[in-house]
Amino acid sequence: MPEYRCTRNKSYTGDCLGRDDLTARQGYYIQAESPEGAWKEMATRFPDEVTYGFTVDEWEPFNVKVVEVTKDKELKNEQKSLTRLPQELLDQLSEVLEYKTPPYEPLKVPEYRPGQYGEWTLEEMKTPITRGYFTSYQSVTNNYRLCRSNTLWMSLTLMELESQSHHVLAAKGHTVLMGLGMGLLLYNVLLNNDVEKVTVIENDPDIIELFHQITNATAWQNWDKVSIIFADALNWIPSETVDYLAVDIWPALGDINLRFDGQKIQENVRAKQVALWGQELDFISYCVEQGYSPACTLAQYHEYIEAIGIPLIEANNPNYPNYCFRAAQMVMNY
Repeated sequence: MPEYRCTRNKSYTGDCLGRDDLTARQGYYIQAESPEGAWKEMATRFPDEVTYGFTVDEWEPFNVKVVEVTKDKELKNEQKSLTRLPQELLDQLSEVLEYKTPPYEPLKVPEYRPGQYGEWTLEEMKTPITRGYFTSYQSVTNNYRLCRSNTLWMSLTLMELESQSHHVLAAKGHTVLMGLGMGLLLYNVLLNNDVEKVTVIENDPDIIELFHQITNATAWQNWDKVSIIFADALNWIPSETVDYLAVDIWPALGDINLRFDGQKIQENVRAKQVALWGQELDFISYCVEQGYSPACTLAQYHEYIEAIGIPLIEANNPNYPNYCFRAAQMVMNY
């Protein structure tokens, strides 16, 4: 039976060997019939880290060969094959394994230039199996990880790709993006033919400089539509009408300041339509505050929009409240 070297993907909090290099971490050597089988054994041993995922390498004496779990090798008959897992974990997984198809097309990832840029390090990383924002465990292609002084700053995981996918669909006319990041949302917005002009607001000049170093942005489709402004998102006031506003200025999904920040920004920008990164989670929080029981309804989403005073996207999508509930399930167990 093949043997696999497995490592835990959950970030180390201390300054120690293996914090930013998975190959330097302690390995768990597991005999299994397939990489998927080894991954499930790791899930049995570390159920609290399932959402972070595990890296599974085929192990040969004095040699490690990375095996990528591709789409045609995805987990099949998951619920039947997970019989070795603790029942509590089985119950948890059974609720999310059905979410295999995202409700929106995930974002496309542009080409980046991995390397060292001063205190910044951009590297490609393999995450064979991971969880999305709207979907459960998926096998995925390579993504990128950006660290600042050995601290993870951003990574293009499936969670990141799905959580802003619908923000691209709603973009149109004069679109304003709050927060540049690695330019992922910007790249995809430029592919939307309904967008006439894009204004990006970023309050960190180092991020703007880094963005041009790690990308070939000036060669992106419709780059001539872009203006990047160094300003504070909470205080910036546009000089012209904004048709669409997308805000991603928070360090993590479900930030407690989302609602307040969104209201302050919209008071200045007065966009015709708005998307807030993680608004799905805030809507579910609102429903809990109001004592509503799942599943939430479109009427309750309209009530939420009126209560916070922001013209959010997806107000006419009857399936959207269910997508919000799915997102909350994924993030709560992440």
